[in-house]
Amino acid sequence: MNLRELKFGIEIETIRRTRQAVAEAIRTVVGGTVRHANYPSSLDPWEVTDPQGRVWKVVADGSLTSVPGHLRAEVVSPVLTYQDVPQLQEVVRALREVAGARVDGHCGIHVHIDAAPFDTQALVRLAKIVYKQEELIIRALGLAGTRLQQYCKPMREGFIREIERRKPKTKDQLNRLWYGYHNPNPIHYDQTRYHLLNLHNVWYRGTVEIRAFDGTLHAGRIKGYVQFCLAMAAKALNARAASSRQRGVEEWAADAASSACSPRDSAEQPGRRTPRNPNRRRAAMLRLAMRDGEAFDGETALDLVRAMKGASMFSDVKDVLHYIAVVQERLKEVEGTELTLGGEKLDDRCESFVRELDRLGLAKLQRLSGANLDEVEHMVRETAKLLNAGDLPGAWKFLRPKLRLTPDELAELDRRLGLDTEKGD
Repeated sequence: MNLRELKFGIEIETIRRTRQAVAEAIRTVVGGTVRHANYPSSLDPWEVTDPQGRVWKVVADGSLTSVPGHLRAEVVSPVLTYQDVPQLQEVVRALREVAGARVDGHCGIHVHIDAAPFDTQALVRLAKIVYKQEELIIRALGLAGTRLQQYCKPMREGFIREIERRKPKTKDQLNRLWYGYHNPNPIHYDQTRYHLLNLHNVWYRGTVEIRAFDGTLHAGRIKGYVQFCLAMAAKALNARAASSRQRGVEEWAADAASSACSPRDSAEQPGRRTPRNPNRRRAAMLRLAMRDGEAFDGETALDLVRAMKGASMFSDVKDVLHYIAVVQERLKEVEGTELTLGGEKLDDRCESFVRELDRLGLAKLQRLSGANLDEVEHMVRETAKLLNAGDLPGAWKFLRPKLRLTPDELAELDRRLGLDTEKGD
């Protein structure tokens, strides 16, 4: 089954705006009507019904304890398809830009995948796939410790061992292993639901739930989270078998450190697969980092402006030049800032636009090598553990001159590693 054929839903937790304000922001994207529903009263639900009859809900969430109760809003989507992802991204942007909603460390995102295509063996394969890669998933996503301990716990090793030992053939048999007893009518708030992969929902509401994501209102990240979940589901549905043997971070880091420190050694050994090197040279990239934390990457200034246009509330303007004119006019009206732009050709105009944003401090323009800094940072930290007994400054001093990165990227890694003072060494 292709991942684009799977149906899904998503829950996005937000703070600082009322549920009514969040619902009204959703309506600006999906259209339709907004109403304050009366049931259940504990959730104080608001509903947005689009012209197709699909209902977006905005409900209270008791876990968002950093703000008063009236400023807690969890968005619950209707059943969506892959073709709805662009609209979902527009909804996320409206939450941020129209409603003014925000997230903090208490917020999370849950992706639900329709469980109808999954037979027992596909569910077993999915559980093994998630368990095998769980440590890497947690590290890569940077899951907050408090959520890992309470609302997004790692999978239970005992459950995986029982799957391997008993080899369930039916969903009833799998149900017994998940709950520890046969539970044909589970309640909503069953404690087994609070795991990174939640199979409780298979029997409660007919979905597989993945709770692995900290809160964000970055439309691109949320699209990536949805794609990640759909890809794992499709792999489980299409595979013939799956292993539950965990590949720890140290094992991965050993490959990464070997690749970074002596890439030729592994490449020159016949029959040996060369580990992926996060320092591998790719096409030079530009990054435009905005003041609100959002960043856009591309090979040219035109790529950057197109990405900005697609992510903004002005995405419906007819072309890039018109978008630049709209931003120019908006900055003058709202902030009293005038952009001095040159160039008549499209590429020249875009180049002038991004450089002017950088000059005025409205954004920071960087030139990147194309290396994945998250992978490089992780490699350095694991190399410190493996080769230098935890000596992070020593590992960084050893690796820094060997990495083919730009000064901006090296400075960013200095900052991430907390070793700014090491730059002169």
